[in-house]
Amino acid sequence: MRTRRLIVVTPEGERELLFIGRLMVGRAPECDISLADTKISRRHAEFDASGSTPRVTDLGSRNGILVNGRKVGAADLAPGDVITAGDARIRFEERAETSAPAEPAPAPHTGMHGPAVWRSGILQVLTLVMILMGAIFGALEVSTVAFAQEADAVWATGWLLGVFALASGLTGLYLGARPGGWPLSTQVLIGTTTLALATAVIPFIDGLGWYAGGMFAAGLGVSAVMIGAMQIIERALPRTRLTEALALAISGVLIGSAGAVALSGALIDAGGSSWGLAVGSVAALVGLLVAALARRALARAESQPAAQEAHPAVDGPGGSQPWADGLTTVPTALPEQSGGGTTPPA
Repeated sequence: MRTRRLIVVTPEGERELLFIGRLMVGRAPECDISLADTKISRRHAEFDASGSTPRVTDLGSRNGILVNGRKVGAADLAPGDVITAGDARIRFEERAETSAPAEPAPAPHTGMHGPAVWRSGILQVLTLVMILMGAIFGALEVSTVAFAQEADAVWATGWLLGVFALASGLTGLYLGARPGGWPLSTQVLIGTTTLALATAVIPFIDGLGWYAGGMFAAGLGVSAVMIGAMQIIERALPRTRLTEALALAISGVLIGSAGAVALSGALIDAGGSSWGLAVGSVAALVGLLVAALARRALARAESQPAAQEAHPAVDGPGGSQPWADGLTTVPTALPEQSGGGTTPPA
């Protein structure tokens, strides 16, 4: 059995990776081969071993790639070929495997793998949205119990919460039946807008019927936000980092819910259910502002890596804000090497 491998050599050391499927090389933390090199673009190049002939493709990077010293846009690879990207030298090898194969890239707990996935600006934004969603859940849940008690209708608590869940489920069914109906960034914005409007009204409602209507309206926005956010994470981050990314986002919901339950409970004790509901109103409003400010970055995150790399104007110093390109990194400058055809970014 013959296996393909990539030998990655940088000033930090050498690492050998099993070359299967597609591997992204770049400065972004979510790349499969993440390199802290200012000469490397955020998404610099892609190695593809899915076909019969392995191939490397430049993703519109600023300094390009060299194959055996020659600058190329894309090239088929043969054993022994050396690909240069910034200060990194990546050698392609194909050999007979006589023992158990190496673990697929990227291997965890290695400095060469780059910063943690949390350094992705898109993940930071969407985790914040998830925290705010959790705050809405927690505030509505504990405040609805208090509202039913104040209305002397404890029996209605389950029904009111059920209406909220029903609306969320209906939205999920609709989005599942019509995938791609609108951009995911727009879906998140519509969901947060619906939540903000509904939760702004609920604290001023007295009757059970009107309260149920407000809960139904709020529930309509929940699935739109949750489904949209999770799908953007799946598109923006490679499969090798999805477990970490989704775990962080889901943890955000739990953290937000726990905090909101505690805060809403204290406010309800002080001023009644309307004060607890105000916690959900504020969380929904902040969520709407975040979704609106990050909409362009979220829209870019939906596209393929090559499309994201097509905006070199934001790929360098001054362009690392999450609102600009969806990523936040603090690269460590490596010693500059002479030759290789690369130049530091302006």
